[in-house]
Amino acid sequence: MSFDRSLNTNQIVTQGWSNPTSYSLYSHGWPNEPHVRAAYEKGWQCGGCAFFAKFNSDYGLCCHSKSRHHLETVFEHFSCPVIVDESWESHSFEEPLPGHIHRHPPAPPPASGQSGSSKGSRASLEHGKAHAKIRPRP
Repeated sequence: MSFDRSLNTNQIVTQGWSNPTSYSLYSHGWPNEPHVRAAYEKGWQCGGCAFFAKFNSDYGLCCHSKSRHHLETVFEHFSCPVIVDESWESHSFEEPLPGHIHRHPPAPPPASGQSGSSKGSRASLEHGKAHAKIRPRP
């Protein structure tokens, strides 16, 4: 059987963000989601998520079916509410088993009166913005 490959409309972006809304969340530091910002600052970022499929040194595909960013190209230093912190090396593409402590849940919202920001994480965010590219979908 022969397949007509011209019917495949799947466009995979490998050199930048595939969704401008996700880039906006990142570039503004998740202004309405302090728990995501806190997870990001703890280092719980896409590059270390069990469901991150790396394309290159900066970007990869979110493969977590429970994430609002599922099947988006995201920056390795991005984060989301359902990140499964695993490793920055190999990824299992599986949910953690009950009782395993090497993976972490998203960070809780910061206590009242705390900004939850630090100079180090701000520098990382600025570094990411400088390297981030948005590629519009065709």
